[in-house]
Amino acid sequence: MKVRAIKTTTIPKNVSSFGILTSEGRNISDLFVPRNIKNIAAKASRSLAIKGKAGEFYAVPLFSGKLSSIFFVGVGREEKLTIFELTRAFETLFRQAQEKKFSSVAVGIPDFIFKKFSPDVIGRILGEAALLGTYRYLKYKSRGKPKSFLNAVTALMEDARFLRDFERGVKEGLIVGESINIVRDYGNAPSNEVTPDVLANLARETARQTGEKVTILNEAALKKLKMGGILGVSAGSKHEARLIVLEHMKGKKGEKPIVFIGKGITFDSGGISIKPSQAMEEMKFDMSGGGAVIGAMRAIGLLKLPLNIVGLVPATENVPSGTSYKPGDVLTYSDGTTVEVINTDAEGRLILADALIYARKYKPETVIDLATLTGAIIVALGDFASGLFANNESLARDIEKASEESGEKVWRMPLPYEYADRIKSHVADLRNTTIKSGGGSITAAKFLEAFILKGISWAHLDIAGTAWLTDDRKYQSVGATGTGVRLLLSYLRRKVQK
Repeated sequence: MKVRAIKTTTIPKNVSSFGILTSEGRNISDLFVPRNIKNIAAKASRSLAIKGKAGEFYAVPLFSGKLSSIFFVGVGREEKLTIFELTRAFETLFRQAQEKKFSSVAVGIPDFIFKKFSPDVIGRILGEAALLGTYRYLKYKSRGKPKSFLNAVTALMEDARFLRDFERGVKEGLIVGESINIVRDYGNAPSNEVTPDVLANLARETARQTGEKVTILNEAALKKLKMGGILGVSAGSKHEARLIVLEHMKGKKGEKPIVFIGKGITFDSGGISIKPSQAMEEMKFDMSGGGAVIGAMRAIGLLKLPLNIVGLVPATENVPSGTSYKPGDVLTYSDGTTVEVINTDAEGRLILADALIYARKYKPETVIDLATLTGAIIVALGDFASGLFANNESLARDIEKASEESGEKVWRMPLPYEYADRIKSHVADLRNTTIKSGGGSITAAKFLEAFILKGISWAHLDIAGTAWLTDDRKYQSVGATGTGVRLLLSYLRRKVQK
């Protein structure tokens, strides 16, 4: 994808479609509309009664000249404009341009956008959106593949002072967007292609590109470390489990690292407590948390962030067989904690617990885990916001601010102490799920919290609702979304700026 920015008031000759960002309460004369289409745009705006509401989209075909279409994309009221709405507008524009088989599109950036956000932020959003909005997973389409792809995006602006910072933002956005699309490829790929070892190979390739240190622990190493959770869950699969470790130590010497942990279940049948067959094929995306961590580590490395970061991904399958772990089994962890298995479909927390224990060796300042952990969070929040649980108010606020700055929505969930009683076992220290109904995402988070040492700031992001789309949106294609990468990068940018 070629993305460029230029100062001009006319449409470049090689552009086949043009996008106008519209805002409620603003006339066409207030927006960035090249003078050679101003009259056409004004007439179309009046005839279509364009309001500029957030999410609004209109395509107006032109029947003469090289410019084939004008798109009107709404961003809502200027005073309420958020990064989420601007991101959605750009992604809608680029996705719809591609769907209509245009090879190039230009978009005018009106002054009110520059008054709201800095040029580098706008450039980053546009760079990310250029790749994310045009993403399609077509690897296994043997026929009927689209012949035309959007391959050039041009941002037009009237003030040359913004160009340098805008272009710097675009470069960063393209790195992040490319990293997210890699995560989406692995989330969309079938589980007979993406096994724990293949996920480990992705980490190796990431380290090759970034220079980060990579360590892959095989089952022999996991047994030596007494990682009872990963070994228990993987017992039914012919594919050996892996613990993937990526280290980016570019911060101050001796500075405590931040540890990211992602759930890497490459397929989740539920195990002996097997899931219903409906939509089970989607459980190939249960590695989305692990994918997000690898994708974030790739972007961190390529952006050369001056921080100490560790990424951990416990990776395995959860499938039934004669050797599978069973309800009633007791798993023992390396720190001596014992866990009674009530439901083998509550496997994500079991493997994350091993990674949380392993993270202690780094004496981290902060631990953040991401996991497609519970269906309960989908009941609570749907598919627009991830559930945020945290044991530290400052960390929770930082992640909420990162959410606003990345456009990836989170919603703070409670961690009441009363729920800890629900995961106490009569035969072991803990059980992996409650036998009571309700609050499933909370009890899952309380289970993870039990493995956090006192004094460590910890946050858990339940991305079960946001990591996968079952229906197309105007700005986003069905399937894996790559949720988490932008959020983690925004969180780290705040750390760098402090």
